[in-house]
Amino acid sequence: MTVTQLQNSPQVGDLAPDFSIASTSGNEVSLSSFRDKRNVLLAFFPLAFTGTCSKELICFTEDFDQFAGEGVEILPISVDSTASLKEFKNKLQMKTELLSDFKRDVSRAYGVLNEERFYSNRAYFLIDREGRVRWSHVERNNSDRRDNSEILGLTQFNSVFWVAGKCPIRPSLNRTQRNWGVVGLKPGGSDGGFQYGAKLEQKRHEARA
Repeated sequence: MTVTQLQNSPQVGDLAPDFSIASTSGNEVSLSSFRDKRNVLLAFFPLAFTGTCSKELICFTEDFDQFAGEGVEILPISVDSTASLKEFKNKLQMKTELLSDFKRDVSRAYGVLNEERFYSNRAYFLIDREGRVRWSHVERNNSDRRDNSEILGLTQFNSVFWVAGKCPIRPSLNRTQRNWGVVGLKPGGSDGGFQYGAKLEQKRHEARA
């Protein structure tokens, strides 16, 4: 991952770049089709049939109902062909359809394409019903991945603010804060009530308390 890729990525509060690409369902999937209907987790993964990617997508299948319960549509996306992704999906018996960014246009639009290796870095974008990015994370090492509990904790913590796609954001964020987005809201405070940070695990424990 390079600084350029981070700079080119849509930031928290930005409209997520729209796209329409082929999926393992046999139909094209457009991000805009979820507008006013569901929140979206756009999950870029490097390549099908690789270790970390297989583990990640198995976990998405295991937690599919939990994401659905939070009103979140999971859209895993890679640069593999639809034929490869169909085989990959069938092998792992996935519940979610996989999206093929074979021309790399979507990976470039989201600033996550590794131009040297010609596949996307592992990255996540939570997009609300208005089509705006509410959280993003790009892994520095593609062998790393976010746990679903971390992502689900974020959606649960902020679900009260996602009514009709509304989620409060603070306009003056540094790069780290913008990549992590809003993780909580507390009354009062010099920052107008917003509590930010990248330590999601700590925030989840605070929320449960």
